[in-house]
Amino acid sequence: MNDIDLISTIKDYLDGNINLDEFEDWYIPNVEFLVDNPGTANITSQLELELAELQAGLQSENELKNNLRIALENSRPKINYQVTEYSSTSGSSITPPNPLDLAVSSPVEFAVNWGDLVPQNC
Repeated sequence: MNDIDLISTIKDYLDGNINLDEFEDWYIPNVEFLVDNPGTANITSQLELELAELQAGLQSENELKNNLRIALENSRPKINYQVTEYSSTSGSSITPPNPLDLAVSSPVEFAVNWGDLVPQNC
């Protein structure tokens, strides 16, 4: 079980592709693995809190969905980069990329090629 599985299943629930019962049927047997996984521990802890508040009547299902959307947004790792030196062996002009915030759901390596930053799948 990894972060992609968890995020995908949460999104299925938020998008209405599965209902709360179906989500819990998937989540409960997998929670042990999700809590122990560094990539899913934070969102799993948040999810545990949100589900407990729903079951205790402290929030509605709509509030649960809103809080899960916020938790997903806050759980996305952000990578900031800035190119400070660049050149081209062909002598052509290269425009450096602007700093980006990238949502990463799996490891990404970057290779510098002719001054351009190119994501490489891992």
